Amino acid sequence: MITLDLPIPPSVNSMYANRKGGRGKGRYKTKEYKDWLRRADHYVIAQSWRIDYIPGPCDLHIKVPAKMRGDVDNRIKAVADYLVSRQITADDKFYRKVSIERCESVSCCVATVTPAESE
Repeated sequence: MITLDLPIPPSVNSMYANRKGGRGKGRYKTKEYKDWLRRADHYVIAQSWRIDYIPGPCDLHIKVPAKMRGDVDNRIKAVADYLVSRQITADDKFYRKVSIERCESVSCCVATVTPAESE
């Protein structure tokens, strides 16, 4: 099991934007999302412990502060993508169960990844 403190993730609505005008087509990461990724890296480094890779099916549980504004379900994607991009978990298609809750006892985002038990 791995538990990480992370900054409050951005809403999925503010993670990407569409290119406009003559600058090509497609989507790109917003400044807000890039800033969050950098802050998340600093949080993980500050926790100063080695993080093992979880290669297969796993469960992800996220806690966010009770007073956080916005929809909680819009915060899952940023955390899931972060864990994959930093090679903490395999592709998020292997997540067996994902849950998120508002919690009075946390002041940041707390992500707990548990390897799925064989069924």
